[in-house]
Amino acid sequence: MVWLGDRPDFNFGGDEYELAGRLFLGSAMVAMLGLFIGATLTRQLGAIIVVLGWLFFAEPALAALLPQTEDYLAGPSVGGVLGDDESAPSFGHALPVLTAYVVVLV
Repeated sequence: MVWLGDRPDFNFGGDEYELAGRLFLGSAMVAMLGLFIGATLTRQLGAIIVVLGWLFFAEPALAALLPQTEDYLAGPSVGGVLGDDESAPSFGHALPVLTAYVVVLV
């Protein structure tokens, strides 16, 4: 690794590769979702308002009203793909949910 200056005490192992893979996959899925939403809504401000409104207001309200739907929402599924939250769904569940969102938006 260039930025580490060939330090012998640093081992780039499986956990780091898993983190890099999850970050890449999560970023790619969110970028595709953003691309499709942006292509559907021709106004940038409208796309931003819709996405932020969905993530910050609609999803929490839906999860509070119907708790069984929380694992099938986009926000917690992104957290499951990234693996950063203990309350998020597992990677094996979150990836198909995000894939379904991408397929529906195509």
